[in-house]
Amino acid sequence: MRDLTKGPITGHIIAMATPIAIGQLVSTLYFLIDLYFVSHLGEAALAGVSAAGTLVFLSIAITQVLTVGVLGVLARRVGPATATARTMSTTSPSRWRLRSCLRP
Repeated sequence: MRDLTKGPITGHIIAMATPIAIGQLVSTLYFLIDLYFVSHLGEAALAGVSAAGTLVFLSIAITQVLTVGVLGVLARRVGPATATARTMSTTSPSRWRLRSCLRP
């Protein structure tokens, strides 16, 4: 695990963004190749694959936004070394609601 508090922030951002960018590029190429082959089947098939591809990219975007948001909140709750911050995170109202929902 690299210490992200040391060194230039630009290098850290590029290092973390590169795998995501490559993954998005591969997904886009996969989608375009699908469109190429499905285009030979007709307009209706092409429209269906185009709509499904758009929904897939939208779901990926929503998932990534939620993941970044949850990780940011989680890092702020777990990250501090003080006991009061840990106590505050374990007694938050949302956690109590979650616990009450999970009780048998």
